[in-house]
Amino acid sequence: MKVLVACEESQRVCVAFREYGDEAYSCDVEPCSGGHPEWHIQADVIPLLNGCCKFLTCDGTTHYIKSSWDLIIAHPSYSVKPKSIDFTGFDDIYLPQNKSRE
Repeated sequence: MKVLVACEESQRVCVAFREYGDEAYSCDVEPCSGGHPEWHIQADVIPLLNGCCKFLTCDGTTHYIKSSWDLIIAHPSYSVKPKSIDFTGFDDIYLPQNKSRE
């Protein structure tokens, strides 16, 4: 399975998919801290979302995705709210101080 994990510099999710044999890549504007530059794309994720793309991982290797991704996981930073993402209701559901939903 071809997996793109967006907004992930830690590579924890990417590594977990790799352990199961998937072709997973992390993507973030920050350098990776997970120890696998061969699986990290340090770039804006937007041009990669539709698949059918060429990209460079941090080890300098060029990769091609010839069709769409099988799975995209994105967890953008809550501290930066891009206009293209709808955060309606986010505070009520996911903030740790809201103990009534646990």
